[in-house]
Amino acid sequence: AVTLWQQQLLYGEFRAVLVSDSASADVVVRWSDSVPPPADPDPGPPVRACGGITHATLDSSGRALADPFDTEITILTGTVFTPGQVEACVRRTVVHEFGHVLGLFQEAPDTLAVMYSPPRVSDPAPIDRRTVQVLYHTAPTLAPPPRR
Repeated sequence: AVTLWQQQLLYGEFRAVLVSDSASADVVVRWSDSVPPPADPDPGPPVRACGGITHATLDSSGRALADPFDTEITILTGTVFTPGQVEACVRRTVVHEFGHVLGLFQEAPDTLAVMYSPPRVSDPAPIDRRTVQVLYHTAPTLAPPPRR
């Protein structure tokens, strides 16, 4: 997800580094339940085998984040999916949720956009790219959380 979104920006406006300690992270991604077994993603039609949600908490001014983004990935139960279907769903969902972290807070109306919910594609589409490029060339109205 990080690499895919970094490739959408023209001038390196966004750069991410994975850290081993969540106390120093700007984004915390976690499983809400068990971690699925590793598998090659299923190339077939998308199925809704998982879900995701990203939370942002604002400070009392409403103009800055109070804490890091918190992204939760869930494997849905009730229907049996193959490990490959789960892996493909998780990949799509993580890319989608990372779009929210970058500031794309609304869902896209275009089913070919990764910001459509639930995402049906694995990579940001031209509409996702244009949206994030405009966003990253607009004066910010939301400040990052304080460093811990």
